[in-house]
Amino acid sequence: MALRKCCQSSDVVKAAINPQENEAPQHPLQNNSKPGPKGAYEVRRVNNGLYIRVDMPGVASLDDVKLNNKSDKHSITFYGKAPMREGWPLDDSQRVYAGSICLDRDPNLIPIEKTFKNGCLRLFLPGADGNLCFLTNQESGRSQNPADEQVHQPDVIIGGLVCVIPHKPDCGCCKGGHSDIQERTCTKEMSFINPCILQGVRGVYETKFLQEKEGDDGWGMYFRFDMPDFSTARMCEVKVEKKRCIIFGPMGSKEYPLDEGGRSYFCKLTLCCDCCYFLSEKAVHELKDGVMRMWFRILTKQKNNSSSAKRVRKNCRRT
Repeated sequence: MALRKCCQSSDVVKAAINPQENEAPQHPLQNNSKPGPKGAYEVRRVNNGLYIRVDMPGVASLDDVKLNNKSDKHSITFYGKAPMREGWPLDDSQRVYAGSICLDRDPNLIPIEKTFKNGCLRLFLPGADGNLCFLTNQESGRSQNPADEQVHQPDVIIGGLVCVIPHKPDCGCCKGGHSDIQERTCTKEMSFINPCILQGVRGVYETKFLQEKEGDDGWGMYFRFDMPDFSTARMCEVKVEKKRCIIFGPMGSKEYPLDEGGRSYFCKLTLCCDCCYFLSEKAVHELKDGVMRMWFRILTKQKNNSSSAKRVRKNCRRT
């Protein structure tokens, strides 16, 4: 699919330079109370130039991003491909990112500064002005859950972050050394979509369940979570609390001089029924190119006979 001129195409979404519209909707699992990158893209006029950030989680390096200058149209097109990750069979969606930058001058006359790190493309165009545009795709791009819908699946609640509230210096328990996390429950209605994804699954997170054996109560849970600006070098600790909650939340430092600060994330996966639990000894996770992938085994507490297994499923459905 070819990119068309930004201002004349119904197939693109334009991100205006207006200060109120220069970022995508905030990431539901990111600490949005801190200064720094938040949405999937950002367009700002700063230092007498145009600063553009586009998140491309899963793309390995700048070599995997194609940037083409188009002098006749005063534009730059970009295209990045994030392949399926080897060793993760439920990661079944190759994602493609595509868009263009419409400028006020010939891009070949601009000494463009470009960097790419941990699934995030950053460009600075000195002296230029313009708009960021994305191709849209009518297909949903949602990955299908391979589990049988007729069989009970463990119900997992995904919790995000509203804000971090530090204790006051006169606090009796910590004298200001601790903080409280105000959480939100992420629902399908507030799912975050990365607008620059042309192909592949579009949400910033997904869960999939796979029954281990037919007739067995054991499950495997796959969880993917986009975390641009993070990789193995800044690996975060993954905690399993009371075998019912998985919590992780890395704090990031400033990655680029024009960013106002670093990014930080918070995610909490909670089993909402009392009959299932995470088998933490079988937990596997990997953080690479701005994408966190996890695999956990989930077991039921009652597995004495077929009747007890039926009671477990019944209780889970009621919860």
